[in-house]
Amino acid sequence: MYVKSLKQLAIFAFAFNYDKLYSITDFDELSLQTREQIVQWLFDHDTGLLDREILESRYDKRAWVGSPAENLAATRPVRSRRQSLKNMFTSIAFRRNDQNTTSRSPESKNSCDSTSDAKSCADQEKAEELDELELSIQSYFGKTKLFANITRLTVTKSLMLCDEVLQCFSEQCGYLRNVTFSHCQYITDEGFYYLVSNGRLCQLETLTVESCNNFCGSCLAKLDTQGHIVSICLRFLRLNWKAFGSFLNLNSGLQSVDLRSSWFMGHVEDVALIPAILGQNLVCLVMPKTSNHRLELFMESLYRNCENLRKLDLTSCNVEDISELQDCCPVLEDLDLTFCIKLQSDYFKSTRLPIPPSVKRLGLGSLNIDTECLEKLLAKGACEDGSSVLTNLTHVNLNGIEATAYDTTFLKQMCRSLGHQLVSISLNHMELPDVALKPIAGHCRALQTLHISSREMTGETLKPFFAKEHNAHLLKNLSLMCCYKLERGLLELVGDRCDSLEKVNLSRIQTVDDEILQLLAAKCATTLKKISLGACRQVTDYGVACLAVNCDLSEINIAGNNNITNSSIKTLARCCPTLTELYISGCSKITPETVTYIRDQCISRVYISHRNPSNGIEPDSFSAFNIDSGEFVAVSAETGIF
Repeated sequence: MYVKSLKQLAIFAFAFNYDKLYSITDFDELSLQTREQIVQWLFDHDTGLLDREILESRYDKRAWVGSPAENLAATRPVRSRRQSLKNMFTSIAFRRNDQNTTSRSPESKNSCDSTSDAKSCADQEKAEELDELELSIQSYFGKTKLFANITRLTVTKSLMLCDEVLQCFSEQCGYLRNVTFSHCQYITDEGFYYLVSNGRLCQLETLTVESCNNFCGSCLAKLDTQGHIVSICLRFLRLNWKAFGSFLNLNSGLQSVDLRSSWFMGHVEDVALIPAILGQNLVCLVMPKTSNHRLELFMESLYRNCENLRKLDLTSCNVEDISELQDCCPVLEDLDLTFCIKLQSDYFKSTRLPIPPSVKRLGLGSLNIDTECLEKLLAKGACEDGSSVLTNLTHVNLNGIEATAYDTTFLKQMCRSLGHQLVSISLNHMELPDVALKPIAGHCRALQTLHISSREMTGETLKPFFAKEHNAHLLKNLSLMCCYKLERGLLELVGDRCDSLEKVNLSRIQTVDDEILQLLAAKCATTLKKISLGACRQVTDYGVACLAVNCDLSEINIAGNNNITNSSIKTLARCCPTLTELYISGCSKITPETVTYIRDQCISRVYISHRNPSNGIEPDSFSAFNIDSGEFVAVSAETGIF
């Protein structure tokens, strides 16, 4: 069991109430602020966990709840406060279970009285007291209404959640409407089946299971939500096709199916059943990893049954024909054809264009098409009347299309035609020169997302774009990752003008330093939530401190920087209580003890990626990354032997 004592159960209950699970084994591992929140929550809720009279007589909550800061030190020192909390959670203030707690027998008392070692007797009594507190979860959950009103369960990156915990939770909770499990490695189909068998999911509306390695979906075969469920998301999983097919038959009213990067185990009967069963109810469909599992029949079934489809993601699917989309899916707004390698330039050169004019988001990443075809899709003059084909387009993804690096006229024509309405442009993994990006500055006036990754770009032609106050204010998401030649002047413009940035990626740009981060922190103090500074080797603890003090960060990546020390981590822990993701792999000056410190200080559970490849190897060796195994290994500098 992961929850063995009442004090751990209190933490468990508090965590569920706030849609969080703390991966802890002892109350002392939590920060003082979190401990106080737990105690206050137990005061405010009649959970049956605490005997209020005993608790109030042992612990004066007014010492830290609702007291002015100047009176707090006078009433009780911090050390005394901390000790009181610890004593409360290790005392017998918890209400005991009368059915499971038995008083000591007269024989045990007599044996204690007759012994000459008084200390041994005291230790025995203390041990018996502690045993009384170690109540079983099964019996205790029947006495409390702790989880009765919960309708939404969200657990992310928790090492605490397991099948036993789900079993206990399913016996106490009410009808769940929204369930999300993400990166929970210890739950299996058995644990999920407890929720199904106890009838807790009969009113389920949305279900999300993502990156849970031991979950294959066999429990879905018996999940009948009686028509309530509208959305299911199963990402990065190995799924049981037979069970998933049974689930579709039981819940044919589904409107959204997201199977991104999942794959089906065993024999795949026919993926054409997905649109055939759901029919006109289907609004959103994200296909899983698939090669040639009867995709021709799948597309035919899609054309025939899904006229109300608004989103279709065919990433990495080997489809060969999408010619009927325009007629059969007239309200399609989001189409992603990334890595559909069988759609070649010759296909798009046909007189009839396959993409519906209603599309607002279009993904063409890594397709082997030339600029002539792109002009036909996205630029004026493609139709006989000279108008643009995709007049509603607002988001375009052209990542990895090599042809655009050699023919710069395409981007110019696209920006002239659609620049006034484009909200998002993604041009990653392309060797674009500065001259190719000049039309963005001249014609794009509504951009909120701009992603560019080019080793040849200096940013000179983009300066007019960031110099305009209107453009800089609208921009919320900026990525200039791997732009090795980027000039410092452009970064200064970004830091000085862009005051609405929420997410920034400046990884591998060597001109990024503490002064740039200071500008960003001052300008985007109220908006910036996520920033990536991987391998920015001029960044030091001062730059990280500027971000931590001014911005309420939820995610930061400072991996691969040997200038970063424990000081940065402690500053993040003190100033960013909502931090949820921290990437510090390769930071050799950060110790494991400091990583534990930030887990303790942050209220939200923090996912930390910390691999130090050079830690513990011989002085005359160096570390290397094994691309086959994905691990760092030590290599001798003299012999080159692993």
